[in-house]
Amino acid sequence: MGSTSIATQEMGSHETPTTTVVNAVAEIEGIDATELEPLYERIDTDALNVLLDSPKSQIKVAFKYGEYLVEVTKDGDVTVEVGEFTEASSEIRGP
Repeated sequence: MGSTSIATQEMGSHETPTTTVVNAVAEIEGIDATELEPLYERIDTDALNVLLDSPKSQIKVAFKYGEYLVEVTKDGDVTVEVGEFTEASSEIRGP
């Protein structure tokens, strides 16, 4: 069974990647973002923000958050998918 994209969201001009991820997952769950497991318990949120804020990076970061696979790109696109996951689902891809 593959993964199925259930949400794609673009980062707002004043949002951090971590805020966009949490808001996207909360919207899918139909709950307030404060009710979710803290994202910092899954990934280094400071590192995610720095990686994606670097003007020279062409990077895509993927990680598991709850039952979802989240992908965040340098362009500010956040995709949330459900499906089967492996340890290889959590990765950082660059050029």
